[in-house]
Amino acid sequence: MNSKTLKSKVKMTALLIGLASVALAASGTYKLLVNGTTSKVPALIQNGQVYIPIEILKAVGIPYTVQNGVVAVGVQGGSTEKTLLEGCLNEWLFNGIWRIKVGNLQAIQKDENTPGWGLDIEVRNGSKMTLNMTDTGVDGAGLGMHLAFKDATTLGVDPYDVQKLTFKNLPQSATAKQQLKFYYPIWTPDSSVEKPVKLLLDIDPARLGYSVKQAGVAFSTPNPGFRVNLTCDK
Repeated sequence: MNSKTLKSKVKMTALLIGLASVALAASGTYKLLVNGTTSKVPALIQNGQVYIPIEILKAVGIPYTVQNGVVAVGVQGGSTEKTLLEGCLNEWLFNGIWRIKVGNLQAIQKDENTPGWGLDIEVRNGSKMTLNMTDTGVDGAGLGMHLAFKDATTLGVDPYDVQKLTFKNLPQSATAKQQLKFYYPIWTPDSSVEKPVKLLLDIDPARLGYSVKQAGVAFSTPNPGFRVNLTCDK
């Protein structure tokens, strides 16, 4: 083998090794961060394309459905449909400012004539400044907090009790825990007391405080409200 042929083969071998390195770089996995938290499932790299689990969409406020062989991303339905962050009992949801988790749905009584439902909620401040929920578009008396039932009726939260949560100042990463209380009107017959299927927590991003905006605090989704399915549990 002459030196010219040897050099040619060496160059070819180097080229093949280089191509193999590119192919390896085009496949594999990457660490996946979702709202600053490491996902249990990594991002997958195939042929230079990055693929993430579809469940991640829900965590960042993008609704989706998988039905009859079709994956639909975004709001589906009528003009009154809300794009809220959706989840189940005991599942953390995050809108860029608040992390919430609800659980322990149970029947309660205000008095012998006033039945209702209690739902534990944990709220964490995910921003970099001290906030209370009313600073960020949550109504102080809980006008946007409702339990929803199968027949589309709703039950509002106790407007006085909830203020212990909505006006509580929370430093960065601090947590508040409380039982949300929802009572039926005193004339509600026992036969009408049925289990709720959803918690709705509306947040108006337009009411984000001016000083809060100046501090750079912002939601990570256009509609930062929450919808929790009370019939599923994580």
